[in-house]
Amino acid sequence: MADPDAGNASLHDIMVPENMKASQALKEFLISRAESGTTIDPVQSTVDLQTTLSLLISSHLEVVHILGAMEHNAKAVRSQLANLAGQQGGRHAAKPE
Repeated sequence: MADPDAGNASLHDIMVPENMKASQALKEFLISRAESGTTIDPVQSTVDLQTTLSLLISSHLEVVHILGAMEHNAKAVRSQLANLAGQQGGRHAAKPE
């Protein structure tokens, strides 16, 4: 059986970039739920599950958005480098001998 304290420590150790608000909210919620322990109240359990799923979806979409932005930026840099290499190659090829 897994050690719950190890899980709590792992949650605390997760480093979330400060601009990732949904992921930070998910981390904080999971820590608060882990520290408060399980509940036997079915209404609270349902609310906790709905909150967890909502935060998880928001966090996932946040990560996907950031990965998409990184891919877009990488393509732009690759294109700029290709253009630069083409311009410099053209200059060298046009040199008179």
